Amino acid sequence: MSGEPRRPTQAADAARSTLLPPPADGRVARRFHDDHARTLLDRVGEGDHDAFAELYDLTVPEIYGLIRRMVPDERQSDAVTTAVYLDIWAAAPAFPRAGASPRSWLVGIVGRHLVRGHSG
Repeated sequence: MSGEPRRPTQAADAARSTLLPPPADGRVARRFHDDHARTLLDRVGEGDHDAFAELYDLTVPEIYGLIRRMVPDERQSDAVTTAVYLDIWAAAPAFPRAGASPRSWLVGIVGRHLVRGHSG
């Protein structure tokens, strides 16, 4: 792989177009399992679009829920969530496989966007 950043592809486009709000019935977003997320992140790091879609489905309830609590405006929350998943796609090859918690790594990406005051 060259030193150039990866460009968003169909998987990233799918994530951008399918951002969903949390369940309308008020259920708390489910927590995902790090072991499965680690496997998916490894595959995403290799450019696997299906793994990215599965990682998105697995993690978006928790990630979006976190963003929504910190960014009350729905449009801004959607924009931050989109940007976070584009960063996940681009940064997955650098995911530290040994000992890193996928949840911590993903929440770190969210935190960087929130600290920057990302609004779209």
